[in-house]
Amino acid sequence: MLMTQSISEINVLLLRQLSSFFVLSEDDKKAVEQSVPCALDKCERSFSKTRNKYYSEAGVTKFDPLHGRQWSRFLYELARCIFLGGGVRL
Repeated sequence: MLMTQSISEINVLLLRQLSSFFVLSEDDKKAVEQSVPCALDKCERSFSKTRNKYYSEAGVTKFDPLHGRQWSRFLYELARCIFLGGGVRL
């Protein structure tokens, strides 16, 4: 999947956003960071089936965290991965 930002940049953006709403412990941060690859995999599977030009580039699935709908789907998949993985409650 083509990503406009690296996974480490996505983690920084994600933790900053979550920290503005919740007090995150180190365990919370760890659970979130460990679940990012799972969420990205699920997003890639979902986005690859979309014909919208914002979800692919030259036939390759694309993820842009600054695209609102993609980010919303990513947050949903992240929460689901954390929940199914038995992670912490945020």
